[in-house]
Formats: sequence, structure tokens, C-alpha cells
Amino acid sequence: MIFLPFAPALRLKSPGDHNQQKDCLNIYTILLYNQLNPTRLNPLCTSVSSLPLPLLEETLKSKVNPDICVFGAAAILQQTKNLKQDWEGVHSANQDIEYVHRMRVATRRFRSIFDIFARCLPKKKRKVWKKEITRLTKALSTARDLDVHIAMLTEFSQALPEPQHHPGINRLLLRLRQEREQVQPKIDKALNRIQKTGAVEDLETALKRLLPPQTDAPSAYPSGLYQLAFKSINRGMNKLLVYDGRIQDPKNITELHELRLEAKNLRYIIEIFQDLYTDRLESQLVIVQDMQSQLGVIHDEDNWIAGLDTFLKTERERTLAYYGHEGPFNLLKPGINLLRDTLKKDRQQQYHDFIHKWERWKTENLWGSLYQVTKLPTIIYQPEREPVAAEKITEELASQQIESPGAVPAENHAGLPEETPSAAAFKNSSPQADKTRGDTQTP
Repeated sequence: MIFLPFAPALRLKSPGDHNQQKDCLNIYTILLYNQLNPTRLNPLCTSVSSLPLPLLEETLKSKVNPDICVFGAAAILQQTKNLKQDWEGVHSANQDIEYVHRMRVATRRFRSIFDIFARCLPKKKRKVWKKEITRLTKALSTARDLDVHIAMLTEFSQALPEPQHHPGINRLLLRLRQEREQVQPKIDKALNRIQKTGAVEDLETALKRLLPPQTDAPSAYPSGLYQLAFKSINRGMNKLLVYDGRIQDPKNITELHELRLEAKNLRYIIEIFQDLYTDRLESQLVIVQDMQSQLGVIHDEDNWIAGLDTFLKTERERTLAYYGHEGPFNLLKPGINLLRDTLKKDRQQQYHDFIHKWERWKTENLWGSLYQVTKLPTIIYQPEREPVAAEKITEELASQQIESPGAVPAENHAGLPEETPSAAAFKNSSPQADKTRGDTQTP
């Protein structure tokens, strides 16, 4: 089954059949993946709103798998270790900005892993541990953004073509550094709080209880872990792909930012599970990293462009309040105007390059390859059957009658082709079919 976390809510014309309700979601997912018009949904279903539809997962109903929890505990422990190793560098406001960067990445990876394996941990303490790390992430994020802005602006100032551009850039640098100094106490407060509560040590103790006494690596990963990896990666991919129709306008700043966050989350999820696969999903991971990086540049430039107007307004008010006239303020404008023009020009080019890549990734079937390579082990290693013979793998994949994510049918990109199968034709790819294949074993 394909999981689509935020599909428009679908209602049956004849409500009450939960199984058919699942089929509606599955059909909608197939239409979305193939870039078909969901308004031409099969008559079985009617779209009634764009409200989120709850995930039709079996995870919350299933029992915790101890073997999967071992994998999750080790992954979370690695991130708590990464977090603690940069503790002193962040706490002391070290001039090396990479301390903050590494700790923020560790906290974000922690949250991605924690969300997947949270059910392995005591229910009463899950929210407490995540809340403490989330509070730290927020403080680190503000500091990291300022560190990046200061570094970028410092480099920009060193290449200024004319002396008249320096006053504005130097003033902006001054304000950024002042703001960075004001953020450090918030980081210290979050770190001191975690130390005082012992949240990290408490969590590590709980995680270590999940680990087996032997230190040898397992000879094989449990079949349920492949199921979980497929569902987690596929869910992250779905959340990313829903932005396909929303990013074609360069003015959609919010959507581009949200896509960046989904790309980052998908990257972290792939990194969690990549050791399960022979190729470690390297080719897909490199592309997702590239996507996140370029969208990050676009996001930073959007923030800069919007923030420069606010900066000029604030400095003008300060100048008038202190001098009684705008004379000194006018000295700031040449440098700020040059910076704004440079950013706008680069932002336009970055967006153009990204959209070109996005279309190429779809043409090259990036998402289909990621779906297939993570789905295949769930067919081979099924918990309640013998391993499937190689010659039967293709047959089972074909029986699902579903296009790979990102595949675009040549007949019609705007609407549903006349020969599209009816709802009944998709039943082999419905949640019920997944249950019969034993695809629901998750932690």
C-alpha cells in the first residue's frame, strides 16, 4: 500500500463501508502519483474537502517488535552521542560555528528517528524527551541561521566593488552580530535545562535496556524492519510529492520552504534505513541532499530579500530618532540595494535551475526507483511465508496494478485516460491486500 498522509478527505457516495473507504484513498494516491486529475475520481468516491485524512496504518494496532526496537534504539543512541559531543563547544559560544550546526543536525535527526521508533519507549516519557529536544532545536536553529547569515555577509563584504557599498553592509553585519549575542543565553538555558532534568541520560538508560547483551551485529535484519523502512520512506516521499503542483510558481515562497523541510525529513529517514539495502540508496540520497541544499539557498535568499526592507525601515527610524534627519541613513542604502539586487538575481537563477532538476528527476523516475527498491525486500522477506522465488517477484509486483511513484503516463497528463481501470482493478493494491502479504509488521 502507498501511504498518503495529507490526501484530500474522500467520502463514499454510499457511506459506511470502511474497506471501500480505504480503496478510495488508494485510488486517489494512484491518480496523484500519475499526475492525473483527482477530480475525475472513479464514481465510487467523491472528493468533499481538502482536510487531512487520517493515515490508514496498522502500526498503532500492532505489537512492538523487539528486533525492530533494537535497531531503533541503536539509531537514537547514535544521535544522543552526537548531540553530547558538541555540548561544550555550543555552551561556550565557540567561534567555530560548526558546533551549533552539528548539534542542530543531531537534534533534528533525533526527532526523525524518535517519531518512527517512539512506540518502543515508555509511553509516559516519550513526550517529555521529545519536548526537551525540540526546545533545544528551536534555540539552535535561530543561532545557526544567524551564523550562516553572518558568514555569507562577511564574504559578500570582502568582494564589494565600491567603497560606497561598505556602510550599509557593515551596519547590517553589526545588527546580525548583536542579535546572535542575544540568542546565546537561550541556547545556554535550553542546555542547562536538559542537564538539570537529566532527560538525555534518562532516555539513554531506557534505550540501552532495549539492546541485547551481545555486541555482535545481527546476521540478518528482521523482515518487519524492511516493512517499516518501506512505509517510513514511502510516507516521507508522499509528503514531498504533494508539492509537485504547488512549486511551479516562483512566488510560492511558503510552498518551496515546506518542500525543503520535507526533503530534509526524507533525507534523514533514508539515512536511518540505508544500511538495509545493498546500494545503501546512495543515488537517491545524493539527489534528495541536492534538493534540500538548493531549496535551502532559495529559502535563505527569500528571507534575506524580505528582511532587508525591514532592516532599512528600522535603521531609518533609528536615524531620525537620533539625528533628527535622514542624512546618515542615506549612506546605508547603496550597499543594501546592491545586496538585494544580487540576491534577487541569484534567487531567480536558483529557482530556474531547481525546477529544471525537479522535472528531470521525474522523467528519470527517481521516485519510482526509490519506491521499487524499498518495496522489493518486503516481498522477498515476508514474516509468515518462505522467501519468494526470484521469478515470482515480478509477478507479485505486477499483480498490484500500480504505477511507480513519479511515473507519468503519456496518454494524458491533465485528466484520467478513458482506459483507466475501475476501482475494482486497484483492489490488489489496497490496504487489505497488504495485510494478506503480511506487510503490517511494524514496531
